[in-house]
Amino acid sequence: MSMFSQIKGLAREMTKALKGGGGSSSLRKRAPEHKIVHWREEKQALFGVKPHITRKELQKTFEKLPDNIPHVGKFSKEERLKIIEELYPQKEVGTFVTPSEYNRGIRMLKKTLRRTGNLRKRQEIRTKIKFLQFLKGEQNEK
Repeated sequence: MSMFSQIKGLAREMTKALKGGGGSSSLRKRAPEHKIVHWREEKQALFGVKPHITRKELQKTFEKLPDNIPHVGKFSKEERLKIIEELYPQKEVGTFVTPSEYNRGIRMLKKTLRRTGNLRKRQEIRTKIKFLQFLKGEQNEK
């Protein structure tokens, strides 16, 4: 190394020290409180902050719900468990249900809704879609 490059490197270090800057300063100011993003720790919807839930958790959630949910419809315990078996079979889904698979089930119901001509079946499918969206938490946000 030449003498000039050593002097140039020392000059860079000195200017950083005088400016108080540098790549890694441990004395950074904390962001204002309203700009800090906090993770939601409580479970606000079916999945909350989890990347997936087990089939048993899904079944327990469906079992614990009341038979009559306001603005959604009435489903008995057997009907709710039947929905799980129809939309999320063990062979296809496995032991874990992800939000994308849950949404896929809702999309499948919407597809059958478009293809169905019977008005009674259409109404049943609509209530199933409302029920699944209610559990997911979409109707709570609207």
